[in-house]
Amino acid sequence: MADESSNNKTLLLIVLVAVLAAVISGGGTGFLIIKMEGAGASGGHAAHKQADSHKHKPDTHRKIRFASLNSMVISLPDKSAYNGTTYLQLSFKFATTSKKAVAEFKSVKPEIRGQVLEFMLDERPTILHSHAARKAMKTNVLGLVNSILSASDSSLGDSPMSQIYITRFVTQS
Repeated sequence: MADESSNNKTLLLIVLVAVLAAVISGGGTGFLIIKMEGAGASGGHAAHKQADSHKHKPDTHRKIRFASLNSMVISLPDKSAYNGTTYLQLSFKFATTSKKAVAEFKSVKPEIRGQVLEFMLDERPTILHSHAARKAMKTNVLGLVNSILSASDSSLGDSPMSQIYITRFVTQS
């Protein structure tokens, strides 16, 4: 019985040592893998990798920036039988990857706002009920904003703003 107890203790000690060795080597292996990823696959090319990091790489994932045109209220005459007026509150966001385009947008924002309001006053109430009409309105407003920005600073190109988003569309009759 004492011999069996001694064998159990020995077996338990061997299992504990094996588990401890596995945990230590696993942690060490994980540490080495992380370190090697940071220094390159071979681990010895850190200086070469650092020299390569100073070379100019094309920026394929440029940060998207936004310019806002907030809370414009427009009255749209209603051609229905009761001959009332519908009020539309609109806000737009314009997307670009150019810091310069956002800065230019801010500097000519009063002109942009005025031109967009004039354009919207000519719109018909169909934009309230038709997805196709809203899509056409967005395309026209984006074109209008891009033409104002391009005229203000020709270095921005023809389409400094790439997308337009309606961020508020509230109607009241």
